[in-house]
Amino acid sequence: MYPVDLTGANLSNVLLRGTVMIDVNLEGANLDRADLRQALIVNGRASKANFYMARFDRAKVYFTDLRDSNLGRAKLTRTHLSSANMRGCRLTRARFSKTVLSGSNLKGIDFNQVNLGDSSVDGVSIYRGQLDAFMGSIGLNLSEDSSL
Repeated sequence: MYPVDLTGANLSNVLLRGTVMIDVNLEGANLDRADLRQALIVNGRASKANFYMARFDRAKVYFTDLRDSNLGRAKLTRTHLSSANMRGCRLTRARFSKTVLSGSNLKGIDFNQVNLGDSSVDGVSIYRGQLDAFMGSIGLNLSEDSSL
């Protein structure tokens, strides 16, 4: 499905499993509990969208603007969020497992209730003030007496 303008659409609980979305506009859309498993989103616009408890298992999201979106309690297992602009996203209690975040902008995200665990985070952008919480979210604890 491309290109489509779904600005502000109510897509809560909708099944979009395996859907191909290129140049889709989901700005401000409500995708609360949406099933996006195995979906492909390329060059999407989804700033301020609500993905609360959405399922992104094995989805591929490339070069997509997710600024200020809510991904709280979303499930992101083996999801690729490569080169995504996630600046200011809410990720509270989102479930990441083997997620690829390579090259994504993670500036302004509160990592305090986020566990990125075994996710790939190479080349991500964060603010210096986020470093401690970010390191904690990937399972590293840097203290003043650390030898790192």
